[in-house]
Amino acid sequence: MAKETTIAFIYDTKKLQNEEDDPATAILYFHPTWVSDQQKTVLCGQLIGIIHCLRKVFSIPDIITLESGKFCINSIDGRYLLAVGTDRNIADWILFHRNNLLHDLIKFYHKNIEKMAGIYDNSEALSIKMYHVCETYLKII
Repeated sequence: MAKETTIAFIYDTKKLQNEEDDPATAILYFHPTWVSDQQKTVLCGQLIGIIHCLRKVFSIPDIITLESGKFCINSIDGRYLLAVGTDRNIADWILFHRNNLLHDLIKFYHKNIEKMAGIYDNSEALSIKMYHVCETYLKII
């Protein structure tokens, strides 16, 4: 039996303001760490593109299903998006639960990411902090 893969990322929607901005800089955290930078950027870009399109036309769906898996996406503080994804055969309610649990843990212990960004003077320091925070909480979910 194959092992389930959990994907989680936190994306800063304010990082990309111009065409020449590097999309990889908007990814504050990505799990699993063995995924290449190119794959991270493509997956996040695909999901964020879907969200932007759907937000303009309809509303953001609870679950976005791609060929490679499905994702539950949650807005944090309006600026950041938290996505938790897994294999397509996992029930939607499990994804909701995992996403909400990760969101609630961040909110309970750290208030919000915006406050954390104010504490850490640059996005690299914030990314390192988010790595430690999320790697700890992902073991719980």
